[in-house]
Amino acid sequence: MAGGFEEESSPFLHQGASTIASGSGRDVSFRAKIGPGGRIVIPAEVRSAMGVAEGDVLLGELDGATLQLSSMGGLIASIQSEMRKIVPPGVSIVDEFLAERRAMWGEDED
Repeated sequence: MAGGFEEESSPFLHQGASTIASGSGRDVSFRAKIGPGGRIVIPAEVRSAMGVAEGDVLLGELDGATLQLSSMGGLIASIQSEMRKIVPPGVSIVDEFLAERRAMWGEDED
């Protein structure tokens, strides 16, 4: 028992739910109770699969009655992966941005 409430012993919300496996890349379902102060315990297997630990920051998105939690590291990796699809290899977006700003400000490049 942690903080006055228990993590559910069964990680499943419905029959046929995916198993919790670290690094599986599969959707995972689990049950969690809302405890004192609105706290929710995320099962250890899910935290491990997300690559998060105590003290890490999660970003949440509420869509109607659905709450989605994402790890900062996971979101950054996802954005980097998408950017690799649209930015050619060897191109530095930062260098291009700085060159554009320098030209706009009338500064010479060093």
